[in-house]
Formats: sequence, C-alpha cells, structure tokens
Amino acid sequence: MNKFIFVLALSLSCWAQTPTRLEGKVWAVEDAAVYVTDSTGNAVKAPRNATFLRNGQPISVDELKTNERITVIYPQDDFEVLAGPYPPNDKNPNFHRTIRRGPTSLDQDYRDGVWVDK
Repeated sequence: MNKFIFVLALSLSCWAQTPTRLEGKVWAVEDAAVYVTDSTGNAVKAPRNATFLRNGQPISVDELKTNERITVIYPQDDFEVLAGPYPPNDKNPNFHRTIRRGPTSLDQDYRDGVWVDK
C-alpha cells in the first residue's frame, strides 16, 4: 500500500509541473469558484485562487464580468481525483483512475507497479 501511495504522489507531482491554461469566456462568478466556457461551449470550473488574465494582464476575481474573454492559469496544486482507483473488474483488468486538472482529464491504469495513461 505504501508503494501505491508513493507512486500516486510521484505521478501527480510530475504531472502538476506544467501550468494548465484555459482560454474562454466567463460564464459565472460564484463564491466557491469561477466557471469559464471553453471552445466547445462546456463550462469548466476554475478555483478563485487561479490567475485570471484579460488581454495578458492579471485581473482580480471581483473584476470579472460575464461573457468577458479571459485566460485562466490554474494553480500548480489544483487537481481532483474524479474516479478511482477502481479495482480490476470484467471491463478493466487493471486498477483505474481518472484525474482532472483544470480543463483536462487523464485516465490511467495501474500496470506493473506504475500508473500509465490509457
């Protein structure tokens, strides 16, 4: 179990090294988060401590306006495990997990002692 936790922590720390960016329009500003529509029209959650840029310049959350074009730079430590790790089953012979960081999701299987992308 300790090996599993170590591998999970190591893979998340490596994956979190590059900043995740999202360009889109402000859909809603709420107390807990800001929602931004991406190029597909989906609303994506951004934490209030993210960096928001308007025309390349930082802007505070309180200055954001609905339908305004912005760029979101997610904090390095912002991620959530959406699902898993699921134990092996008929459909999936390996442990499986899904992680979301900003607008991107990553599906991984646990094979031979390491997490590998699906």
